Amino acid sequence: MEGEASRFLTKYGDVLLENRDDGTGDRPEVPRGALRQLLLDSIPADTVSWGHSLKEATPLDNGCHLLRFTDGQTMKTDLLAGADGAWSKVRPLLSSTVPS
Repeated sequence: MEGEASRFLTKYGDVLLENRDDGTGDRPEVPRGALRQLLLDSIPADTVSWGHSLKEATPLDNGCHLLRFTDGQTMKTDLLAGADGAWSKVRPLLSSTVPS
């Protein structure tokens, strides 16, 4: 089992915040690559289309979303998973919080 300690550092390596592993195992984590593979293995192989950059996700009246990509392509979907990072195009659909 991997430890659950974490540190936040400046770009110079100075410690800003340190959370030590308390040994309780209350914060289990899954490596990102392993989680992605687990999720991908649970759906048909042709479900995910790689190599697209999302420009905008617009909610539609029926619970679906219209996706617009930076290359001009569009797609309508009934399931949208937002895993596109800190400056997510999906986050504004769920929260008005803006990363700093």
